[in-house]
Amino acid sequence: MFESIVVPLDGSVLAEGALATAVDLGRRMSAKLTLVRVHQAPEMAITHAYEWDRDTRRRETEYLEHIATCLRERFDVEADPWPCSMGTRPTPLRMRPRRGERRSS
Repeated sequence: MFESIVVPLDGSVLAEGALATAVDLGRRMSAKLTLVRVHQAPEMAITHAYEWDRDTRRRETEYLEHIATCLRERFDVEADPWPCSMGTRPTPLRMRPRRGERRSS
């Protein structure tokens, strides 16, 4: 029925608690689990964003690979981390101004 089930993880115990349900659902549907790491980037000067992004993606990739390995070994399910591309520089996004702030031109 489904080929893949996307499992978002933020590193919290609550998010990892959903893994048991994902494993059960994946087994019932013969679906691969695709693990993704979600986070909210901190506000910082754009000059430091690339280094933060690169280091964060490396740590997130290691975390996802660890979780995927545990799922494969313990539960014999197909689980792969969603690849975090580390070779590209992040593109600055135009953000909506916060409540009470004016958009700079």
